[in-house]
Amino acid sequence: MRAKKTEEEEDKKRTAAVFSVDGMTCDSCVRNIQTQIGIAEGVHVVQVSLKQKVALVGYDPIQTSAMELEKRINEMGFVAKFKDHNIRFLVLHVERINSNEIANSIERKTTSIGRGGGGGVGGSGTVFICRASVADNTVKIAYNPLRTTADVLAATVTDCGVSVIYATEFPIGDDDVTTTRTVTVSIEGMTCQSCVRNIESVVSAEPSVKSVKVSLEKKEGVIEYDPKTIDAERLRTMIDEMGFVSSVSSTNDSTALLREEQEEEDKTVSLLVKGMTCNSCVRNIEGTVSEMGGVVSVKVTLEAESAVVRYRPLLIGTSEIRNRIDEMGFECRITSETHQINDLSKVYLKVSGLHEEHDVVAVEKALQQVVGVHKTSTSFEVVEVLYLPQSVDVASIQRVITGQGFASVVVQNIGTGEGTTKQISKSPSSVSKSLIGLSSEDDGDLEKCFIRIQGLTCASCVAAIEKHIKKVEGVRSILVSLMAQKAEIKYDPAYIMDSQIASHINELGFPASVIEDAVATNGEVHLNIQGMTCASCVHAIESNVLKIKGVLTASIALATNKGRFKFDPEMTGARAIIDVINKLGFKASLITDHNRGSNLLDHRAEIQKWRRSFLISLFFGGPAMAIMTYFMMRPPCCLIIPGLNLENLLLFLLSTPVQFIGGKHFYIQAYKAMKHGTANMDVLVILATTVSYVYSLAVVLAAMILRLPTSPHTFFDTPDRKSVV
Repeated sequence: MRAKKTEEEEDKKRTAAVFSVDGMTCDSCVRNIQTQIGIAEGVHVVQVSLKQKVALVGYDPIQTSAMELEKRINEMGFVAKFKDHNIRFLVLHVERINSNEIANSIERKTTSIGRGGGGGVGGSGTVFICRASVADNTVKIAYNPLRTTADVLAATVTDCGVSVIYATEFPIGDDDVTTTRTVTVSIEGMTCQSCVRNIESVVSAEPSVKSVKVSLEKKEGVIEYDPKTIDAERLRTMIDEMGFVSSVSSTNDSTALLREEQEEEDKTVSLLVKGMTCNSCVRNIEGTVSEMGGVVSVKVTLEAESAVVRYRPLLIGTSEIRNRIDEMGFECRITSETHQINDLSKVYLKVSGLHEEHDVVAVEKALQQVVGVHKTSTSFEVVEVLYLPQSVDVASIQRVITGQGFASVVVQNIGTGEGTTKQISKSPSSVSKSLIGLSSEDDGDLEKCFIRIQGLTCASCVAAIEKHIKKVEGVRSILVSLMAQKAEIKYDPAYIMDSQIASHINELGFPASVIEDAVATNGEVHLNIQGMTCASCVHAIESNVLKIKGVLTASIALATNKGRFKFDPEMTGARAIIDVINKLGFKASLITDHNRGSNLLDHRAEIQKWRRSFLISLFFGGPAMAIMTYFMMRPPCCLIIPGLNLENLLLFLLSTPVQFIGGKHFYIQAYKAMKHGTANMDVLVILATTVSYVYSLAVVLAAMILRLPTSPHTFFDTPDRKSVV
């Protein structure tokens, strides 16, 4: 009798309730409800389904009630309604669920039981939640045992074409639903035991964490936590915020209850999207798809006409994502739904100049941020990239490396297409050792040509040319410079000629011609340089540009404002030279074919600037010189106030605009020169005039303060003489 009474008391503590919840739109709503209700007094477990819009709450009826829980959910901004107390949980282990479509069919038919022809034993509220998993071939169902039975549910699943192997059933209030979970987090960046203690102390301070153990040798941490109030992703974020790089490597979930949608393994689908014309289309697709429930992330690429969507398969299917994009007016097709190792390709790139460790880290970090790149490693200037060809191509990977300031050449491409070998077992070191002599073995048969390309306006033009020319037989590599309006191409003359490559570019709609002169192959750029006034400016530019690694010679003509620079294109480029000159306070621009003759001696902007400065100086400086001459031939005039006479007052009023408005450009150029530790004629002019002006102003103010009977001799006219002369 005593045992029976204890069992009844335990059953009372295991009361569970089902609520219908309207107003949920995304995973954030799910987590919000789970967190807020999970911390309520007496609540043991909370499970929320965004797809079926219900919440299952296990609670102690002595401490709270279903009505109180319903009120709490409503106060959060949702519309909750209590449905039932009678809940059981059924897990059906089936032979095989072949696709998400079959899983969705099982869920629809099972949840329709009891709604007018589903095979249930009456009314609504028969099946609360049903989730069919393709990953582990299970169907998990929360149902009302008073309205249907496990046999009816199993028969419904079988009717969907899936054979049930065996079933397990238990009440939702069983004790094992309240157990904790353990997560293993990989942690990079730890250097000593101080790092270990720091992580353990910060993470253990979280009330929801039961225990934490960090291993410096294994570079990982094992954390036991309460899943009702915190999740593994939040724990990982806490470690990242401390300056380490962490990732969840495994999770041990001891809960026997229905698993959350967000705990299911995220999947990725690649889509081909036709009809995009600009970045506005990209932003429109990314914004709309990211708002769909169950979508974790979305990345759309305009040039590749592709979209990569990471999603949670139990919340949303690929067909829903595709249909949503179709409804927006684009043509969408699924190209790949599973990204296993067999779907990946590997490319080995020889990267010139990749010697320092910080350069290697920068390149690998940039590559790992590219959608579709799964893994990178570097050895002996050879970068190994494991990537998904449906999401990114080799040309795009090379552009990322070029953006870091290095030139790359494809030395081996191991893919999954026709004619490729699937050997994703080589290490980059083994490949790099065989490729150290690449220049003498492979590149010895290659030739390099430079092609001038007209009509390049943006990065999309560059990407289009590189993408198409890379496919031409015999072309080994191509690098297009938007600024220089030319392309550097390495090709095999046994397959193709440089003129044929130019013809291919012409067919893309860009006028192209082969640069015949040998100078281009050495790397030479001609620049217009504005703002030079003397030989000191020339020396400053030449000395600073020659400090750039890879610059061979620098020659500047002050008379024509033209500079010629030779450099090693494998180590630097025109952009680096222009940036250095601009930082010195000058304005450099590339001389191209269309401005080589017309703009070289076209100084209209410069003439207009100095003409305006001259007129302002003449307008105020002319009267100032006349006043100075007039008072030189007359006796001292009377004082307006003690220490200030009419002459000094007029000279001050007229010289101030000349000093600061007419001489503005001198101040600007002088400041830029001094900022870089150089002195030129602008510095000399500003130094002389500013000293004269400040001295004159100071002595007049001193005379006024001391109330002297005479006004001192001043040099306010010095800037006026300078500007007029």
